[in-house]
Amino acid sequence: MISVIVPVYNCEKYINTCADSILKQDFKDLEIIFVNDGSTDNSLEEILKIQKNDKRIKIINKKNGGLSSARNAGLDIAKGEFILFVDGDDRLGNKNEAHGFEISKLYSAIQNCDMSVGTVNIIYESNKDMQLSDSIYYKIPWKGVKILKNNEILEFHVSAWGKLYRKSIIDKYNIRFPEGLRYEDAYWHVCYLFVANKVNFIDTCVYTYYRHPSGIMFDTFNKKGLNALDHTYICENLYYFLSKNNIFDLYFYIDMFKKYFNFSLNNTQNIYHPYVIYKAGEILRKCNIDTTSDTTLENIKNGNISIGNEIQSYIDDAYKWRKLKKISYKFLRKDNPIRKFIIYVFSKLIKKYNIFTKLHNIIANFT
Repeated sequence: MISVIVPVYNCEKYINTCADSILKQDFKDLEIIFVNDGSTDNSLEEILKIQKNDKRIKIINKKNGGLSSARNAGLDIAKGEFILFVDGDDRLGNKNEAHGFEISKLYSAIQNCDMSVGTVNIIYESNKDMQLSDSIYYKIPWKGVKILKNNEILEFHVSAWGKLYRKSIIDKYNIRFPEGLRYEDAYWHVCYLFVANKVNFIDTCVYTYYRHPSGIMFDTFNKKGLNALDHTYICENLYYFLSKNNIFDLYFYIDMFKKYFNFSLNNTQNIYHPYVIYKAGEILRKCNIDTTSDTTLENIKNGNISIGNEIQSYIDDAYKWRKLKKISYKFLRKDNPIRKFIIYVFSKLIKKYNIFTKLHNIIANFT
């Protein structure tokens, strides 16, 4: 049996098309789990209507917790030997329709393998400027069965959908999506392929992904706030998973960290760069990563870096804050009875006069 997990959040516009693409599959031994993640539209009502016509459908109705939380809730009750993820605002099939053989193709391909992967089609309701980069990112570089080396894990897209997984492997290593962080697929992808590296790549379009304004990637590339910083936080979570399972690979980790750190830096506004750099260094120190083989990360870790005048000014600021944070912490210890009052006064002053905006963020971390 295959468990199809469908996270749903305000997918009223798409959910019937999504469900139809699953229900028309010629592979019938399915457990279809819709996880309503606190939708505020009519998504739940639509799912309930769909459930009346098919006993294979299960519904989890929960408070909103994000995509990771919804997928994890589905994993917790899934009984299938294999797992397939389909987001509630996407569907199975190619650009025209679901043909009904997509799951069968993935199932046939996973025999004697750990994962099967099909190709992906993208329909643009937004982010049309990303068509070129998407055509490169979602292109599968191999065909047939391949045993992936660690340095090849990130050479194809990390999205959780369009792939079939073995639940026995997921359960053995207790792989779950990291809740509270964006880019959860990157974490899932690396965790799974570090413990299950025999993959069958098939030249069949099995999944259609809709890019639209309410999608997570829409928020990523508009560079507002610190959304993209979660890519760097993912590296910290991966360090703990890989170390716990005694599969940590320093050379892979260094390459991955640089890639995700650069993504975080390139997809945030300049005003936030010092904070991104500071947090990257903090993670490298916290995880005690040996960065001696890479000059850039070694300098980020230690605060001695020169990679161009513009970036240098951001980095200088970041490490001034790092020193200021250490000094501040000594004077504002938790056992100091006037600590909260001091923080409150400083925060109000900084907000009022709009100075040292980033310093305010650091002070706020102590509250």
